[in-house]
Formats: sequence, structure tokens, C-alpha cells
Amino acid sequence: MVPACYLFAVSGLAGSSAWLLAPAFAAMGLVNAGMDVGVLNTVMQLAPADRLGEYSALQTMVLGARGLIAPFLGVWLVQGLDLPYAVVFGLGLALIAAAVVVLLRIRVTGEGATG
Repeated sequence: MVPACYLFAVSGLAGSSAWLLAPAFAAMGLVNAGMDVGVLNTVMQLAPADRLGEYSALQTMVLGARGLIAPFLGVWLVQGLDLPYAVVFGLGLALIAAAVVVLLRIRVTGEGATG
């Protein structure tokens, strides 16, 4: 929903109102909080008891790296490669859709991404 809201906001189809981004902000807060709790719970359930700290630390590091890298990557795509905002948000939407497909495959079949 977030990339779709941003894509709609920068396309100019509904004018230029900051209120077009309100659903994106609400969804981002709910989804990010839910994902953080869900992933941490999954790590605790699946990690061997003697390695729980290592798995939790790795998960936290990946979230932090994503938070540090993503804004700079977005700016580079828009300013460095001179891509339109709509293309960058469309790319984000495509990557999220691909991640959903991979996660559903793992959840439904129990196989790894290569399996």
C-alpha cells in the first residue's frame, strides 16, 4: 500500500495534497511494527536455544542496515540516476510484490527459495 500511495501522490492524478500520503504513513506504522514483532517472534521460535542471542542480533542488524541504506539508495536513484519518482516507487512496489511471492512459497510449501 505504501509504494502505491506514493506512486499515486507523485503521479499528479489527484492533484498535489500531502493528505494523499496519510494512508501510507498509517500503513507503514502498522506493518513495520507488526513485522518487527512477527519476525522477532519467529526468530525466537526457530532459533536453537543456545544461539537465540546471535539470531536476534543478526535480525536487528539487518533491520538497522535496511534503515540506514534505503534512504540513501532512494536519493541516489532519483538524483544520481535521474529516475522519476514514479519509477522509483514502482520499483519498490515490484520488489515488495516479489518478496510476498517468495514468502508465500516458503510458507505454503515449506521449501526454501531455491527449492
